[in-house]
Amino acid sequence: MRILSVLLLALTLFTGPLFAQSDLDFTTFSDLDKLSEQMDGINNAAHASMNVLDWTDASGPTLFRISAGIFVGAGSFPANEAVGLTEDGYLPAGLGLQAGFGTMGFEAYARFFPETEVQGLSLQVLGFGLKYELSDLIPIPAFPALAVFADYNTMGFAINDSRDVYLDNGEKAGTVDSGIDLKFSTVNIGAMISYDLLLVRVYGKIAYDMGTTDVSWVYATATQVGQVNASEQSGTLDSNGLRLAVGASIFGIKAEIGTRSGSTFAGLGYGLTF
Repeated sequence: MRILSVLLLALTLFTGPLFAQSDLDFTTFSDLDKLSEQMDGINNAAHASMNVLDWTDASGPTLFRISAGIFVGAGSFPANEAVGLTEDGYLPAGLGLQAGFGTMGFEAYARFFPETEVQGLSLQVLGFGLKYELSDLIPIPAFPALAVFADYNTMGFAINDSRDVYLDNGEKAGTVDSGIDLKFSTVNIGAMISYDLLLVRVYGKIAYDMGTTDVSWVYATATQVGQVNASEQSGTLDSNGLRLAVGASIFGIKAEIGTRSGSTFAGLGYGLTF
């Protein structure tokens, strides 16, 4: 319960400033072709941080290793008044609990955050990953740990709100429920290297993300005052990109920063390994 409380607090802290001064609105877009270009910033922000803190150690256990922790992360998006983003901001795409198990050089993890609604915003996360250490194939003494990995992560992000609809002359015609539902999924394939310096572990990662985004929203038009027509619109966008990240961990505290397709991301977590 205490861990979930911390995560809920983190979600509130991220999403509060994110949309307090920004009013995400897709109601003026009649189809995905018109919306897709305006979605680039949010799309990159989400996919950039979905895999944050997936791996912080390239070594693979020879016997058994169990890990558990919490993490939170966000990706940056630029201002875009066409969809109501009046300022640059961060999308909290990385958030949840993570547990891992490893043996014989392999390590697997699962991450999870239950569907939770805060201030009209809802978020849920689910992911899996597998890693294998390659260091034994490199016969160089004291060579840093090297591994390859693959992840599959998903995130659902929804906004429940209402929007005013106006006539061409600027007169308000009425109000419409303007929910936006975004479902992100990504396959992340890459390699990482890590090295222990006394108490601190430093690491770097490179990966290629193959992502998709399912979008559902409300398109609204008005013909006269009191006459607002609303229709459900939906579609799927592709979002592929190269991820680069560096990070460090000490006493179980893990921090990571990186970039993907022009969007920067950062993550912070705490975990224990047995």
